[in-house]
Amino acid sequence: MRRLNTRLRLHLVAKPLPTCISPRTILLLALSMVLALGACSVQAKKQIEANEGYPSAPDFHIEFYETEGLNSLTKLNSHALLSQVVKLDDRPVLLNFWAGLCPPCKAEMPDFQSLWADHNENYLIIGIDIGPFVLLGTREEGMQLITDLRITYPVGTTYSPEIVQNYELTGMPTTFIIDNDGLIIKRYAGMLTKERALQLLNESVNKD
Repeated sequence: MRRLNTRLRLHLVAKPLPTCISPRTILLLALSMVLALGACSVQAKKQIEANEGYPSAPDFHIEFYETEGLNSLTKLNSHALLSQVVKLDDRPVLLNFWAGLCPPCKAEMPDFQSLWADHNENYLIIGIDIGPFVLLGTREEGMQLITDLRITYPVGTTYSPEIVQNYELTGMPTTFIIDNDGLIIKRYAGMLTKERALQLLNESVNKD
């Protein structure tokens, strides 16, 4: 698998907690890489190399399950590009990749919900369900989890399998902090607590 370049590795946060991964997930990741390589690898490479200090977040279409917290909702419907959401919203973004049948993903969601309740004026949280791409749940199971946990921050899914390669998602959950310019400031593999997530967001605001 193509690894993150040096610039991105400099901002990689070590994972202290286990991730949710299985042999079947590894196989699916390998297959999706082969299928998406021709169409996506060149674009992803350009995105990573486009900026001097931080890589641009690879763009993809989002189909939202929950859109209540989007400032840009009046301009966008339930389908939007990530770049559109970032451009129309003035808050740094916590982008969390999760799956409906991933126990660590489920465990961290209440912390994200609490973070959202306390700090949604300052930060935007977006959860993306990629369960179908990593064999960890269907979209229906993902939506049921959101309902069961009473999640109100914006969450959704994508139908772009190349997202696994473009974001180099080798474990679940994985979270990215994206600034107002669409640049990836932090990457965190593993389960996050409310306190740690808030620390990463605060660091992104003061990155300079």
